[in-house]
Formats: sequence, structure tokens, C-alpha cells
Amino acid sequence: MIAARPAWLVLAAAALLLTGAAAAPEPPMRETLAAIDMVLAGEDAQVVDGDPETFWVDVHHLLYRRSAKSLAFMLLDVRTGKAAPIAEDAWLRRALDKAGATGAMTIDGMAADRATLFLAQSSVVYAVNLAAQSVTKDVARTRMAATTRPRMISDQFPTTFGPLMEGASPDGRRFIGRQDSNIVIRDADSDRLRALTSDGIPRYAWLDTEESSEGLNAVWSPDGARIAAVKLDSRAVHHEPLMRWLTRAPTVDQVAYPRAGDAMHRFELAVIDASTGARVAIDTGEIGDHYLNLIGWLADGRSLLYQVIDRTHKQLRIFRADAATGKVTPILTENSNTYLDTPMTLSPVLARPLAGGGFLYLSERDGWRHIYRYDDGGKLVRRLTLGAWAVEDIVSIDRDWVYFTAARETAYQAALYRVGLDGGKIERLTPAGNTRDIAFAPNGGHLVVTRSTPLMPPVTEVRTVRGKLVATIAHAKMGDALPRIEAVETPATDPRFTTTGIIVRPADFDPARRYPVVEIIYGGMQLDFLPRDAYATGWWRRGYNALMGRLLAAQGFVVVYVNAPGTPGRGRAFRDATYGRWPQGVIADHAKLVRTAAATRPWMDLTRVGIFGNSWGGYLAQRALIDAPDLYRAAVAMAPPSDFNDHPTYIEPFMGLPTQNPVGYAAGSNLARLSEIKGSVLVMPQPLDVNAGFSPAMKFIDGMIAVGGDVELFTMPEVNHRVNCCGWPRERFAYAVAMRYLDRKLHPAPQ
Repeated sequence: MIAARPAWLVLAAAALLLTGAAAAPEPPMRETLAAIDMVLAGEDAQVVDGDPETFWVDVHHLLYRRSAKSLAFMLLDVRTGKAAPIAEDAWLRRALDKAGATGAMTIDGMAADRATLFLAQSSVVYAVNLAAQSVTKDVARTRMAATTRPRMISDQFPTTFGPLMEGASPDGRRFIGRQDSNIVIRDADSDRLRALTSDGIPRYAWLDTEESSEGLNAVWSPDGARIAAVKLDSRAVHHEPLMRWLTRAPTVDQVAYPRAGDAMHRFELAVIDASTGARVAIDTGEIGDHYLNLIGWLADGRSLLYQVIDRTHKQLRIFRADAATGKVTPILTENSNTYLDTPMTLSPVLARPLAGGGFLYLSERDGWRHIYRYDDGGKLVRRLTLGAWAVEDIVSIDRDWVYFTAARETAYQAALYRVGLDGGKIERLTPAGNTRDIAFAPNGGHLVVTRSTPLMPPVTEVRTVRGKLVATIAHAKMGDALPRIEAVETPATDPRFTTTGIIVRPADFDPARRYPVVEIIYGGMQLDFLPRDAYATGWWRRGYNALMGRLLAAQGFVVVYVNAPGTPGRGRAFRDATYGRWPQGVIADHAKLVRTAAATRPWMDLTRVGIFGNSWGGYLAQRALIDAPDLYRAAVAMAPPSDFNDHPTYIEPFMGLPTQNPVGYAAGSNLARLSEIKGSVLVMPQPLDVNAGFSPAMKFIDGMIAVGGDVELFTMPEVNHRVNCCGWPRERFAYAVAMRYLDRKLHPAPQ
């Protein structure tokens, strides 16, 4: 029996074109935009306790609320496992309103006597007197927060690197910052800036960022006396013009954008006295065509580690630098016949100094990412993990243990583990369910963690560091009207591997009906793309292309996600399956899974299949119309590359240099095969895109004009590589354009 659809979904469906008639008129755009808000708000309202907020008050007490929608706060004593309410939603909401505090709140702390709760709204802190049930603006704490916490140096727009934040000294009293291409130190007590360098200039600047190091490329010494910092030289690098159209006379920004095979950034490294500015240049030698990244200081405080990676990621070298003399010593080298997965290709940080000396290093040398321990000189002390499974990331390190996540038993479902720094048995700390949002208590004795899978609502728990359950503080409840999710697996075209997928049923699912299908694709070699969380929680709330999947399901589409060979998470052989020839064979695996799923699901209508993707997903959406035109009939290509020779150096680890692999680069060009496209494509490039660029889409459009292809173009001013960069109105409008296009091209058949 089909459950009755809630009123919000009935109304939203009408505006999202679920009229049941193929020729129904398209509603006004305003109705589609309103329906998007209605769908997301309606789904979110059905999830109860799906997004808890937690805050460690001290080693024994955890402050939490079960949902960001609630203002009911609890305090858990981990020694007893008992929680007590400290603030009720009703009175706290009234008190905040009386104090003029409106909008979203986050936990900012709690007084030592636990009589006052502190909540923050943006940069303003409010004090909640729990006994008096009153709220006042805490001017002193607001001022203190403004000066004693790291500030944003830059939002780094239009890159997608995220905010560049100040770096706090070990005692928290000084902060590394940047001003006018130079390093400055901000004093927390006086809030004054002091210049530490003066030789930085635009395009030859201290603390500039690029693909291999998107954050602050500077590290305090353990005693806070010195800073290791990188100076980036982009003077020989091509700078891409970015048009800004909204001023009276349009302006042009110039942003570093080296294409595959072109001259790239150069790096300099120095140790700088934090008081005097005296500088010791680190003798890095000739490292052109390489990336240089700081690792950190060794425990002795006399030397630091940095890594050098060649531009194609076939060799990584770690050096130890003497901070007093600048002399360097190579201590570790790793080579690969394909490429080494580094933070530039979205791996976790590879090397981490240990407080007791030496460092941990993540390596895939045996085909799986595992943890190795080295001494200060680069001598292997011992291997800590082993097996046909991959460490996903190191979460925490204390005096005796390293805590890490790994999908050891089930692919794409990571649990939390620990292993002794001296080796020994690996201990699993969390049971079934993908583990995320891990926060350790200040002394490391307890942790709070959330577990979830596409088929299991999220559970948030407090556990000891041995894995013993102390308390369950939130267990989400899901509404009946939320779409159901099914897992699918099929043999890949390469017989060594399988392809895995997730099927999201439409919100109004009736097995007697036939629904159009949209695959949401990424498919790049650096990212696995299967949702790991229960619908409308975790990743589904704001993850990469997550909202588009929810909206399409509400619109009446079957939504498909696929992980095929050539993506991470299942070992090096699986990831390297497409090395040097990507995307050849990728679409064949995706199409095979869609067809396999439909073979046992007659409600999937394979005469009406579309595909949507952003970034490499946009490129593969175009590619699907070339490689599988008998399946995919319409594509939305958002922020798409179209030709590898027109792509930044980011493509080089996966394909080598154009001069080394001309056949692979030529085979990767969508522009050379536009005449093979039979379906329809909407191209959605953005003018401030410095990841995929704007020119590839223009060349694609020009080529489609030449061959008479079915193509449409939509773009928005002041938007970069991601449509969620610049506020909900723009993001929502982009989704609406894509949804309306897919509906027109794959219109639902009459019911």
C-alpha cells in the first residue's frame, strides 16, 4: 500500500512539474523556486534528532543538543553516563528573543561553575543565566573571542580552497597573518599587527596558496620562537582573466592558472624569528616543476620537515631542515609507476610529526594506504597497520595510540580504530555504520561520534577510547515520506573489480509506475561519490551535489549514484584502473550499473535516462552522451572541463604530462567527438571558475554550433566553480534551471 503523501510534497510536486501529463505547461520560475524551498524544508522537518551539536566542557562533561533546530540543552557526565537538562527550548527561545538574539545559535562554551551557558550568533556571544532563565549580550566575551581566536585572512574566493585562517602560536597569544603579500604577527592582547617580512609583492608573496597547499603554509615552532613559512612565486605562471560584470564598467581579475604542461609555481622556504624577523633560508636546491609543502616541526624544535612532490606525483621526498643553518637532509623517498595520492589529489595529510619524536607516514606502497612510523632521521621504526583495506585518515594521536578511520570490513563504511604506536593488535572502537564527526574530550579519555549508513539513521554516541559505549545522546528518526535507498552492485567491465551504486526511489514511489532516471555523476579519480549517510542527514544536507539529488527525487526521478573503477576507497589497483587513460571505460561501467539495476526494477524507465554532474561530473555528463548515447538522452554539465589540454596542472597526476601521454590527452577530449552526441545538453559554466575554467565550456558551445548539436547555455555572474559559493538565491536558481531542463527533456509519461 502506498503511503499518503504529506501536504508539502503534494504542493511542491505540482510546482516541480509532477502533473502526470507530458505536455503540461511549465510553471513560472518563481513557483519552482518556492517549491525547492518547500521540498527541502519539508524533508528536513521530518528528520528528528538528525544533526546534534556537541561541546566538551571539560574532561568529564559533554554539553549537547539533539538537533540544531532545538534549543533544549543537556549536560552529560561521562563518569556516570547520565545526562541532565540544563535549558528548555521554550524559555530559552523567549529569553533570546527578549535579548534581541535572533537567528541560528552555536555553542560557545560553559562557565566553570556550570551556571552560565554561552551561545554565539556569528561574532556576538550571549550569556545564558541558567538559574534566572535570562539572556544578556556578553560584551567582554565577545571582545575576547574577537581577539583571541584565529581570524579569517581571506575567503580565497574565487578559488574553492575555503577560508585562509590565521595560525595560532602554541600559547595562543599570537597569530600568523598576511597583509599586502607579507607575513604579519597579530598580538592577541593589543590586537596590533607587526610586520615580519617586507619583501613580498603580488605574484611573489608569502603565504600564498595553490592546489597542493590550500591552507596556511606556515608553522610555529614548538616554543613559539620561530615560524617556518613558504613564499610562492607565480610570476612566470599564466594568469587567467576573470570577468566581473556587475559594476558599471566590467572589470577583469587575473588569477594564476597554469595549464597542463605549462610553467608552474616555484617555492621558497625560510625559518623566521617571530620577534626580530631574522631569516634563515632553507636550502631546498633546484625544485622547479615540483610542489613544496610544510609538514611541521620535529619534537626537538631544532629542525622541521617538508615534502617535495614532482608535478606528476610520481616521486615524493621528505627532507629534514636544520632551522639554525638551513641545511637539509633527505630522509624518505617514495616512488610510484602511476601517481602518489597526496592532499592535492584529496588524500589525507601523509606525514605527521609525533610529540615524542619521529613521525607517522601514510603510504600505499603495498597497494593499500597504511600507517608507518619513522624516527627523526627517516629510519622505519615499524609498520602499524597491514591488510587488504585502506586507512582513510588519522583522526588523533596521543602518547601511546594512533586513532584512525578505515573501511576495513565494508567498502565505503568507515569505522574508528586505534593501534599502539609500538604496534600490536588493532582495536575497533565503533560498531556498524560509517563513522563521522569524531570529537575527543580534552584529555582524550572519551569521544563523541556519529554513525550512519544510507539504510541506517544516524546515531550519536559517547564512548571511551577503548570503544565502550557510555551514552547514546541522539538517535535520528526519519519520516515515512522520505525516499527509500537501495544498494546495487555489478561486475565492472574490468573483471578484477565490481561497480557499486545507490538507487534513490522518488518521493512518490509506486512500483506500478515507470519513472525517468537521472544519474548524478562525479567519477574523478580523486573522489569516491557514494552517499554514506541516511537520506536528508549528514552529507545529504550540504554535500557535493547532495541537494540536487534530493530535489530530483522529489521531482519524480529515480536518482542513481555510482562508484566505478578509477576512484579511491578500495585500494590502489582499483583507483589506478584508469590511470593514464581516464575516462576511457568509465561511462561503460556507469551505464552497465544503471542497466543492471533496471533489469530487476521495472519502475526504472530506460527510455528516459538523464545525467547531471558538476566539475569532472560535468565533463562526464558530456561524455555520457558520447560514450553511451543509446542510454543517456539528456545531460546537465555544470562547471565542466571539456578538454585535458585546456585544464590546469591538476590533471597531471592522473594523466602525466601532455608530452608524455599525447594519446591519453587526445582520447580525453570531448571537443573532438561532438558530432557523436545524439542527446541534449545544458552547459552551466561560471565566469569566476578557476578550477575547470570558463573557456572549456565556450569551446564546447562553439563546437556544438559547428556540428548543429542540441545545446543550451546558462551562466551566472560572480559565481566560481561551485554554485553554492555565493548565497542560496544563486544556488537555488541554478538547481531550478537544471531541474526544469531535465523535466523538459525527460518529461514524465502520462499516468
